[in-house]
Amino acid sequence: MLDKLPEPARTVCAVAAFIGLARSGLKGLEWEDYDSETINVRRKIWNDQVGALKSEAREAGVYVVPLLREVQAKYKASYPSVGEG
Repeated sequence: MLDKLPEPARTVCAVAAFIGLARSGLKGLEWEDYDSETINVRRKIWNDQVGALKSEAREAGVYVVPLLREVQAKYKASYPSVGEG
């Protein structure tokens, strides 16, 4: 299914499927939250408001499976970050 999606939908769907975050956590992700092995969710965004996560458990790093690492590496190589975020 992922191969049928264009970017950035492909990467967004892969992160959502493999990490299992709520929408507010997904919207709050930034590249600096990813260290090539884990994603550390540090903020949530709900109705354009940036806030803290509800619990410490949600702040724990989430392991990134190898397939998602590949998807993210391809995306980052094709679309290098500009500025923050």
